[in-house]
Amino acid sequence: LSPRNGLIPRLVELLLHPNPKVGKPALRAVGNVVCADCTNDHGGRFADRPHLPIVDFTEIILDCGAVPRLRRLIGSPSREIQKEACWTLSNIAAGTSSQIEAVLASGAVPPLAAIVNDPN
Repeated sequence: LSPRNGLIPRLVELLLHPNPKVGKPALRAVGNVVCADCTNDHGGRFADRPHLPIVDFTEIILDCGAVPRLRRLIGSPSREIQKEACWTLSNIAAGTSSQIEAVLASGAVPPLAAIVNDPN
């Protein structure tokens, strides 16, 4: 099974679902996928799974078009949705230079700064 053809594209699609009972869990799941690491603590393969490829789940999330959706969710009236979207974008921005560039190119920085500077 390829992560590009399974659940991840559907989760990204559901990020903007109008029902928060669908969109919020999808957002949380995407955030958790971005945090996933398929290597051991030393950056190598797991001894019991040497045949499996090392997968950059953040790259798959990006390939599925999550960043523009996350950028839109920053503008949500729900502070909880805003917080989750910001958390996910910050984890993406902690990645490779191309992942950082994807967050910057999405235009997410100005609304992120507005949230940080909002006294409410």
